[in-house]
Amino acid sequence: MGDSTCEKEITDSTSLEKRDVSGGLEEYPFQLLSSVYDPVEHKIRDISTVAGHKIVTFASLLKHRMIPFSEIVDTLLSLGKVKLGCPVEIEFAVDFGTDANSKALFPVLQIRPMSAREEMLEVEITEYDFAQAFCVSENGLGNTVNSELTDIIYVKPESFEPAKNKQIALEISKINSALLQEGRKYILFGPGRWGSADHWLGIPVNWEDISRG
Repeated sequence: MGDSTCEKEITDSTSLEKRDVSGGLEEYPFQLLSSVYDPVEHKIRDISTVAGHKIVTFASLLKHRMIPFSEIVDTLLSLGKVKLGCPVEIEFAVDFGTDANSKALFPVLQIRPMSAREEMLEVEITEYDFAQAFCVSENGLGNTVNSELTDIIYVKPESFEPAKNKQIALEISKINSALLQEGRKYILFGPGRWGSADHWLGIPVNWEDISRG
């Protein structure tokens, strides 16, 4: 079990540097996330300052409660299940800052419904199905059946302009509010990354803007 490697972003350029684990042990917070494998006693010690093979275990985060990591994840999963009405999966990051006095941050990158069990089924699409389909795609994220959708909202590709993404988000929000009052659910199509903070990369909607989607 030799030293593994990690990648570190260079602050003055966009390149990446490949480094040995042992080369980053003096840096915060990397030193707190590393452990040592002792080949003599066949043990992993959750401290990076003793002799042995350096490995990354995230022990301070997962075992020694450097932050209430498990509680945060559990709260997010529980809250997501309540708000979305089904089990969810999340993507997140943890930012410890540059020194021990920095306050740790837990940005939530994405939260979405857990894939439906229908995706495990084998589906045979007949010529009749193709003829009756509203739209067809050879790329998909899985199979599911939903009989509650009543409307389709889509951003017209022929008139789409990234400079108007903020205006598009407002229009979608108004449509969402109207459908919310009527108790109708819809499926939403559009370019870019939905919910992007940078409106040049996607349509900057918030959850309340698309809550019926």
